[in-house]
Amino acid sequence: MANKVVIFPEGKEAEARAYAAWTDQHNPWTPEPPADPTGSWSYVRNDAFGQWVVPYLGDPFEFPVGTPFPEPGGGEAMRADGVLHDYAIWPPEEL
Repeated sequence: MANKVVIFPEGKEAEARAYAAWTDQHNPWTPEPPADPTGSWSYVRNDAFGQWVVPYLGDPFEFPVGTPFPEPGGGEAMRADGVLHDYAIWPPEEL
C-alpha cells in the first residue's frame, strides 16, 4: 500500500482516473496479461472535501519490501494536476 497520496481538485476526476490507470500499468505488483490489471493496486476516492484521492506510486513505496521504489518516468507529468500529500482526510462515515 502506498504511504502517500496524490489529491486532485474536485473538477479533475478524469485526471485522477488517468493517474490511477497509469499507476496500475507501472506498479511492479500488477499482474501480467492476460490478467485484468484494473484496480490491481490503485483506487480513486473522494476525500472529506470532495477532492479525488489516488495512491502515489513512488518513494516511500518499496518493491521488494526493503528496496525503495522510485517514481517511474512520466509519473510527475501524470500527476501534474494533483498535489502530493502524506495522507487524505476521509469523510467521517468512512473512518
